[in-house]
Amino acid sequence: MNENSKVIFKNTSVLMMSQIITWIFSFLVTIIQPRYIGPAGTGEFSIAYAIWMILSSLITFGSDTFLVKEIARNPNKAGNLMGTVLVLRGINFLISCIGLAIYLYFVHYPLQTVLIIIIIGLSQPLGQMLGVSTAALRGIERMEYISLTEIIAKVIYFVLTFLAVTIDLGIYAIAAIPIIIAICSYLIQSRGTRKYIKIQFNFDRTQVRYVLQSSLPFVVSGLILTSYFQMDKLIMSTLLAANVMGWYSVSVNLFGTFLFLPTILSAALFPAFSRTYGDTNGAGSKLLGKSIDLMFLFGIPIGFGLTSISDSIVYLLYGPAFAPAATILSLMGFVLLLTYLTTVIGQYTVATDRVHAWTILMIGAVLITIPLDIWLIPLCAQLFGNGGIGGALTFLITEFGMAAVGLIMLPRGMLNWSNVRVALSTLAAGLGMMAACWLVRNQFILVPVIVGGLTYIGIILLLRTVPREDMNTILYAVRNVIDRIRKRQVKAPSTGEA
Repeated sequence: MNENSKVIFKNTSVLMMSQIITWIFSFLVTIIQPRYIGPAGTGEFSIAYAIWMILSSLITFGSDTFLVKEIARNPNKAGNLMGTVLVLRGINFLISCIGLAIYLYFVHYPLQTVLIIIIIGLSQPLGQMLGVSTAALRGIERMEYISLTEIIAKVIYFVLTFLAVTIDLGIYAIAAIPIIIAICSYLIQSRGTRKYIKIQFNFDRTQVRYVLQSSLPFVVSGLILTSYFQMDKLIMSTLLAANVMGWYSVSVNLFGTFLFLPTILSAALFPAFSRTYGDTNGAGSKLLGKSIDLMFLFGIPIGFGLTSISDSIVYLLYGPAFAPAATILSLMGFVLLLTYLTTVIGQYTVATDRVHAWTILMIGAVLITIPLDIWLIPLCAQLFGNGGIGGALTFLITEFGMAAVGLIMLPRGMLNWSNVRVALSTLAAGLGMMAACWLVRNQFILVPVIVGGLTYIGIILLLRTVPREDMNTILYAVRNVIDRIRKRQVKAPSTGEA
């Protein structure tokens, strides 16, 4: 294994450890919170988060991606760039608050929804500062500080949510939790950032102009991407009742918790894609091919698994009040694999300075999403009594189109027949897994999970889907994780004796 691969899998193993822990606590929160605030409250929270995610794209102005690329290529410029970006974000936040006030004036949301939006928004200033710190650490490939911050933040989030539910503090207390999380996260991660980077607040006009011009392609792509994932909720908020929004929200949130793999891989690969861009030895091409193989290998069992046991998952986690969410979740399971692919392809195109092409594709997806939502959401509400199904169908259509066009957009020779073989083999294994799950669908949820998992692994091994080289790479990453766990176990007693 070459040094580039070792660096990537070192970072991947670090992120994998943190993602496993944070996934567990995030998953617990996605169960506890909706059960407490109900479908209508869950719908109101989804509206608030959708609004602030879109505004956040405007506040950051694409500077996260810009910082990662620039710092990865020129680490000495980190402090100066961070200072400039922080000042710009402060200005953008004030402008966004004015825009939000105008929006709320015209949409006439209920008072409770407006208050939830305002409370959640109070976490934005520190959240934006944390985003700058995270981008800088990604640029210098110090993923351990990001991982530590995420772990602690998720643990605190779970504890505070559990306490708020147990003591029955009410919906506004739940809305205020992100403020506490933002404070804790920034205090923890800023210590790691200061260890390597000294922020310089030098508001130089030339530097400001350079940051704005360089970030412009990324703000367009970021805003389009955020709008693509969040616009459906804003459209739904004008067409459907809050409880239907709640059904849709829990399905999308569960879907989101299973996006940890492309999140980990993208965070580890983005600096590597940027660094290997232009290499003549084909390192970037090989990385992309292996990444897409991994997306199929892990995306299919997770996505198809969600589809197979959606009814059991929703009933077990949320109860009968959220039963209509099962159909939405079954559709989002198919969307999951497509999202895995588009995430990696999108990261590659951005890292290799082809952000304009990806932006055009995203704009096309958004332009298609809006009329599809306006058509399918009321149609599904009329036909099935569940407009959330229309939102899921829209995602399925647009993600399929983006994945197909994204693969076509890749330079010739980036993928080969080996990648096609992995895709077809994993698809066959996924279909076999779904058939096995269907046979035991009426059993306790663990039965179809175990039967489906064993079936998938068995077919993968039978078809020899994973090449020996890739298996060795995966084993290297697993050993890396195990070694880190062992070192921490050895270190803990010695620290206590001291």
